[in-house]
Amino acid sequence: TYTLTVTNTGNTTLTNVTITDPLTNFNENVGTLAPGQVVVRETVYGVTQADMDNGTILNVATVVGFKGQNQVSDEDDAVVTVERDPAISLTKTVDVESVSAEGIVLNYTLVVKNTGNVTLSNGELKDPKTRFGVPVVTLAPGEEITFTTSYTVTIQDLLDGVPIVNIANVQGVDVVTQQVVRAEAQAIVNVNLTPDIEIEKTADVESVNVAGQVITYTLTVTNTGTAPLVNVEVNDPLTGFEETIPLLWPGQVIDFTTTYEATQEDIDAGEIVNVASVVGYTNTAEVSDEAEEVVIAEQNADIVIDITDNEADITEEGEEITYTITVTNTGNVTLE
Repeated sequence: TYTLTVTNTGNTTLTNVTITDPLTNFNENVGTLAPGQVVVRETVYGVTQADMDNGTILNVATVVGFKGQNQVSDEDDAVVTVERDPAISLTKTVDVESVSAEGIVLNYTLVVKNTGNVTLSNGELKDPKTRFGVPVVTLAPGEEITFTTSYTVTIQDLLDGVPIVNIANVQGVDVVTQQVVRAEAQAIVNVNLTPDIEIEKTADVESVNVAGQVITYTLTVTNTGTAPLVNVEVNDPLTGFEETIPLLWPGQVIDFTTTYEATQEDIDAGEIVNVASVVGYTNTAEVSDEAEEVVIAEQNADIVIDITDNEADITEEGEEITYTITVTNTGNVTLE
């Protein structure tokens, strides 16, 4: 609200006195104004966004009066300074809460809003993870613009095993002061994976009965979880087998074979116990398993003794006879 005060500061009466305020569209002929007389009028102006953007509101009012054919006039101005408050906001949402497999598409919605009181220009929205970027040319106070972008879950996301955090940022510039305002927002998608692994072991025979007999073992490694595993280590100490699987997908099965030659110690022990192990890794966890296979060593204890002499017939007293005694282990186990 503007107050216009007109005073006849001369010593003669003025006629046809007219007050004009173009900004507020005010125009009034107040008629005659005697010396020293004061006339007060009020007029109202609605501030526009253009005024807010300009930073100041300049209002110039004029008054004109006459003494006969002689015109007298005056003008005055009032300047109102705008309190500038540039601000911007960014909100970000995603259409899923969690993932457990590669190839799932995450759809993001980004909403940019001018939360200040001045128009912003030369803005830019960036979402580095989705490689999305777009200029925001102008944005009036209260105005919001919605954008969409997407990201496809990768094997590395699953290997990392941590939430997928996506951060976007936006900036805008005050058209008058060139002040830069910024905001950022993030959306988090959980990676719900359960790492697990299993090893199974089988032998091609149930039993052995002689040293030197070869046993062939089959080792079956299975990723029984939902997380990919890396650097999976398979070990069979008895056969000296070692193998590393660089990457094992969920549900993937890999078979290995390894051999062992039975020893006399195995036959004497009565069984061959073979334990194999497997260890797999994610970025955040370690899983392992082991399997045992027992092959029976069939034991057959037996012994034979044989005695012979070196003489066919004895002809006289005192003659010596040499005996040869031969003991043979005819079984398959060591006798004590």
